[in-house]
Amino acid sequence: MLKQACHEFALENAFEFNTKRANKHHYTIVCKADDCPWHLYASSVESFLVFRIKTYQSEPGNKQAMASYIANVVSEKLKEQPNYRPVDIVVDIRRELGVKINYSKGYRAREHALEQQNGTHEEAYKSLPKYCLDLEKTNPNSKAFIESTSENKFLRLFVCHGACATGFAYCRRKNFQVMAIFEILKTTMAISAN
Repeated sequence: MLKQACHEFALENAFEFNTKRANKHHYTIVCKADDCPWHLYASSVESFLVFRIKTYQSEPGNKQAMASYIANVVSEKLKEQPNYRPVDIVVDIRRELGVKINYSKGYRAREHALEQQNGTHEEAYKSLPKYCLDLEKTNPNSKAFIESTSENKFLRLFVCHGACATGFAYCRRKNFQVMAIFEILKTTMAISAN
């Protein structure tokens, strides 16, 4: 709760902070700007769920916002509009929150929001073996397998759906029969000249 409240406060006041110390007993954050005196120190009270703010310097000196917090703000819009660009994020954050961010922070916020929604590429690759097994179980005569490099890194994925393979084999046989009939007719026409 304290961390989320600090992130919201930073965004409302248009600045960014670094976490210096965060554990069950202490929470210390400072302004990200080198020359800014803003800081907050809190310690736990009896239970680990409640923190008391002991030291607080109230005037932050920079006008930035955290990419991860901006990602939370734009996440819903990104779900609705998959083509939501970083430049749109910059404009919307300035209009809605009064915070000026640069393009790279908008880009990082978009990437972070997409990662929150879809997971990371690493997680997706880890789920491929299960996907292959599930595909072979649920689709009769289907084949799916993964090839890896000698360093156990993903190289390629092969998927052949059983229905597609059966259809291809059927069409290939039919095509061969049509080609054979055409050759016979061509030969017959050449011999009879009619």
